Amino acid sequence: MAVSASHNEAGFTLVEILCVLAVLGLTAGLVVLNLPRGEDPFKAEMQKFATQLNIAARDSAIDGRIRGIEIDSDGYDLLEYSGEWETRVEAEWNDVFSVDLKVEDEIIDFKDRAKIIAKSKDIVAVPLITLDPMGGVTDFELEIEGRETTFLLMPDERGRIIAEIAE
Repeated sequence: MAVSASHNEAGFTLVEILCVLAVLGLTAGLVVLNLPRGEDPFKAEMQKFATQLNIAARDSAIDGRIRGIEIDSDGYDLLEYSGEWETRVEAEWNDVFSVDLKVEDEIIDFKDRAKIIAKSKDIVAVPLITLDPMGGVTDFELEIEGRETTFLLMPDERGRIIAEIAE
C-alpha cells in the first residue's frame, strides 16, 4: 500500500504574507506621523539669544558695567566694558539665512562695517548695541530669517529684549 502525499499542507500563501506586511507598514507610518515633533532648533536658538541679551542687561544693572552686543551675518558677540571692551560670549548663527539690523533707524551694512573696523586698527570699535546699567538699551530692530520662520528682536520700553515671530 502506497502512502499518498496530502496536497492540503498548512501555511500561508505569498499574497497573505504581503497583505499582512502592507497593513503593518501602514500602521507604522500612521504612528510615526502622529509622534510629537521636537522643538524647532532655529526657534530655540532665537529664544536662547534673547535670553542671553536679557541676562546681560540684568547683569549690567547689577554690577554697573556697560554691556554690548556686536552682531554680523555670521553670529554675535556679547561684550563687557571694564576700561576696554572684552568678549564674554561668542557664538555663530545656525540655520540662519539672513540677518538684517537697524540701529537707531539706520540700516547696518555688515560688509561695510567689517571693512571700516579692519582699516581702523588703532580705534576700538564700540558695539552696535549697548546695554547700560540704568536699563537703557540702544534702539534696534534685528530681523533673523530661518528656513521657515523669521524672528524680530527689539527692546521694549522697559529695556527688555523681546523676540517675536515676524509676520
